[in-house]
Amino acid sequence: MSALLEFSDISGGYGGATIVRNISVTLRTGQVLAVLGRNGVGKTTLIKILTGHLALKQGKISFQNQDISDYPAHQRQQLGVSYAPQEQSVFDNLSIRE
Repeated sequence: MSALLEFSDISGGYGGATIVRNISVTLRTGQVLAVLGRNGVGKTTLIKILTGHLALKQGKISFQNQDISDYPAHQRQQLGVSYAPQEQSVFDNLSIRE
C-alpha cells in the first residue's frame, strides 16, 4: 500500500530559529497520526510546515506520491492538505441575549 502522506527529514521554524528538526513519518490510508506534547515543543510549527504556512528548510513532503515540498499553502489546500487553527470565538463580545 502506497503512502498517503509522507515527510522525510523535514526541518523548519521561524526566521533563523529551527523549531522542528529531522522529522520523518509515513502515513497510509486509514492510519492516524497524533502529535502530542506540552506547549512550545513544535506541534503547530510542524502542522504549519506540512501545510505550507511556514517554509520547509530541509527535507521532503509527499502527498499521494506527489512531491509537494515547494507548493504554496493554497496549492496544498486544493489537494486536501490544510490547516484550520483554533481561534477565539467570533462572537465573544456578545451577551447570551444578543
